[in-house]
Amino acid sequence: MQTILIIGSSGFIGGHLVRYFSDCGWTVHGCDLRIGDHPGHFHLIQDADNDLGDLFQKNRFDYCINAGGNGLVSKSVEDPVFDFNANVRDTAILLNVIRQYSPHTKLLHLSSAAVYGNPQKLPIRETDMSQPVSPYGWHKRLSELLCQEFAVLHAVQVVIARPFSVYGPRLYKQLFWDAYQQYATGKPDIELWGTGLETRDFIHIQDFARAAQLLLEQGDMKAGIYNLSSGTETTIADAMAAFTKALHPTPACRFNGQTRAGDPLHWRADLSKINNLGFSPSIPFQQGIAEVAFHYQQSGSSHT
Repeated sequence: MQTILIIGSSGFIGGHLVRYFSDCGWTVHGCDLRIGDHPGHFHLIQDADNDLGDLFQKNRFDYCINAGGNGLVSKSVEDPVFDFNANVRDTAILLNVIRQYSPHTKLLHLSSAAVYGNPQKLPIRETDMSQPVSPYGWHKRLSELLCQEFAVLHAVQVVIARPFSVYGPRLYKQLFWDAYQQYATGKPDIELWGTGLETRDFIHIQDFARAAQLLLEQGDMKAGIYNLSSGTETTIADAMAAFTKALHPTPACRFNGQTRAGDPLHWRADLSKINNLGFSPSIPFQQGIAEVAFHYQQSGSSHT
């Protein structure tokens, strides 16, 4: 039986990964700065410097996924030092702990498509230039360089994923949640940033979890980098039309035409590299976003 540690297990991605690997029959440990409601063993982390070292010395983990850190671009713009500590410093601590106490552990580090910024062409390949447009994107790129450093100099086994727009039930932040919170107040229409012509490459959290397992088991553990998405470019306007259609009653949606700091314009990933490992997305966006809308209406707007 495989044993895995999910760092950031109380977050959206981390929580889904805990459930996914538990359902696969793995022994799952989670750790976070706050207590989450999920199966498996949970470890509350208060000081990454000391607590991660203690955790790896007392337990044997075959695999580890780093799903922790700050996930909000807006927060990185407001407080870049906070974002640096959460996404760079804590990654360095984790890599060093694995180097010292658990070199057999295979690590999946979750970076972000934000490292690409505004690409010059689509689809984006892993070898394309990194041009971040936010502190979050810069810091995710720095975290990748740390992974490469520890792989080359210290033989730490690590593979890097660059997720694009991950969505699914229990996502209580970002585009769809922001829209739903407006809807829940009874406003006649929903107002969003941008023009609606901006594009994203969405991937359902269940497809994401399958890809994560594939990367742990078959990915290039010498700091290989893999795009992780559906490979389909969708305008924000079309995404919101699908989302609002699934709400009852259906609200109107309008865009304010203003660009928000740190937001890229167009994304679509080239998936050739992870496709070669056998991955292909299975959940159509229309189906997945209807699940999200249903979940929001069932759970209400009390989450933060």
